[in-house]
Amino acid sequence: MSGPDETHRWWRLPLAAVARLHERGHTGIRAIPHDGPVGYWRLLVSPAVNLRGGTGPDVRSIDDASYHSAGAWPELFGLEVGPRTTVDDAADALWRRLGEPRGCTYHDDEEYVAWYAALLRHADRAGSPPTAFGEYSSGWTCGGRPVDPPPGWAEDAP
Repeated sequence: MSGPDETHRWWRLPLAAVARLHERGHTGIRAIPHDGPVGYWRLLVSPAVNLRGGTGPDVRSIDDASYHSAGAWPELFGLEVGPRTTVDDAADALWRRLGEPRGCTYHDDEEYVAWYAALLRHADRAGSPPTAFGEYSSGWTCGGRPVDPPPGWAEDAP
């Protein structure tokens, strides 16, 4: 990648890896992007069954989730990202990092998958990563504008 795509690759590639897992039938995978306490954008990826209530950032087991921080770039899900790293490479690394969870393949949540695809389109148009919350903020945003939360997102979530 080069040009603007390379500039934004640190957030586009991990989000695209989740979308690729959805395309492969793993519709039970959830992504919760947020701003960390030191300003780095972060991404929590987990099977829905590992999230309390199926949504929100609270996981039952941190061992069953994967965390990505923009501050760790170009490392992504245990993969060293280079110029030839593809979305499939990142998705494969994420799947391995999650431990190939069984509950993700047949979770059949097309409503979430459609919402997630729309979120990625919005992020691409805005040229900015989405966030569900930050250290001093709450509510889903992208490019400084509010966006709809995922289906089932708890009103009292951060």
